[in-house]
Order: sequence, then structure tokens, then C-alpha cells
Amino acid sequence: MATPSSRRLEADAAQIGRLVDGLFRYAEEGTFISFRAFDQHERGRPPVFIEPEEVNGNLGRIAARAVALATKAANTKAPAVFAPPIATFKTAISASMADLANGVALSVELDAGDTTLARRRLEHLLGPATLVVASGGEWSDPDTGEVHPKLHLHWRLNEPTRTADEHALLTEARWLATTLANGDRTGVPPCHPLRWPGSWHRNG
Repeated sequence: MATPSSRRLEADAAQIGRLVDGLFRYAEEGTFISFRAFDQHERGRPPVFIEPEEVNGNLGRIAARAVALATKAANTKAPAVFAPPIATFKTAISASMADLANGVALSVELDAGDTTLARRRLEHLLGPATLVVASGGEWSDPDTGEVHPKLHLHWRLNEPTRTADEHALLTEARWLATTLANGDRTGVPPCHPLRWPGSWHRNG
């Protein structure tokens, strides 16, 4: 949707709160969430901003910070996407796989094909997803013209991953689920940024 130049856009606090409570509930204190926004159109550019937030058991405070930063991303001059990784990290500085502290969810990014059918297939195997997020984009079938919403599916782990071996197992599970659903394989690593619900989709 277009961004009116004369109006300040506000993030949806309820949706962001649901994501934080739903997916970061078991994240360990002393780890860091890496709040990030990126250029909407050029992935190769450096992040628009990186703002770390330490996990201290207060999910409300984390959600409030996320709302403030998603609002900031919504009002940048050039379109930006608010897309922090659904994971926590060892330090406030970096958010690579080497820095991963907690993998908190099995996430699958569905950007093409019949996403509703792919969701059903995965939920038949894994049970209902903790969160199903419509990312704001759509995919049109070139043969039928049928339009399907792009989706992010998240299953919260009963316990976060903590060790390199556990992170590797989670990555493998994400790869298998993504492959089965014909999803976007760039979303397999737990450190991969994903658009958060409640933020503004400024692709247009």
C-alpha cells in the first residue's frame, strides 16, 4: 500500500505483541533480539537500522520496543521492511549463525504456489502452526490467474535450541519443511530476517 507523505504510519501493537509472546516466550534471559529494517527493494544494501534488545523476561517491554521500531521503519523516506530474525543472539553486535544463542521456532517462508495447500500439508505433519502470518505480498498463478497470499508459518519450539548441534538440527528441520512445501529456501537459516506482522508493507 502507498505511504501518504503527510500522515505518520503506526505499527499494530496487538499483532506485534502476539508475535513476541507467541514465539519468544521461551527465549533465554541475557540473549539479544536483533531488531532490523532493510531497504524494501534492494537486498544488497546495508540495513536501514540495527537495534539490539536484551531479553530479560519482560516480553511486554520487548514488544513495546518492537512497536516503536516498526513504526520508525514505516516512516522512513525510502520504503523499508521491518524484518528482525525470529531468534536470539549471543551479543548485541552481530546476528549471524555463528552468533545464534536461541533458535525459537521452526519457520517456513511460502512465497509462491498454492500457499494454502502447502500450509495444510505441513500442519498435517506438524500440527497447527503457532502463528500464520500473511506477509502482505501475493503470488499469481501464471496458468490460472489464481492469486495466493504469501505466508510465513511459525511453530514455536517447546525449548529453544542452545548448542551448535541443536541449531544444526533446527536448520535441517526447517530445510525439510521448506522443501516439502516448496517454500523459499533463503528462509531456512534461523538467523534469516522475516517481515513481522503489524509492520507496514510498503512495496507499492
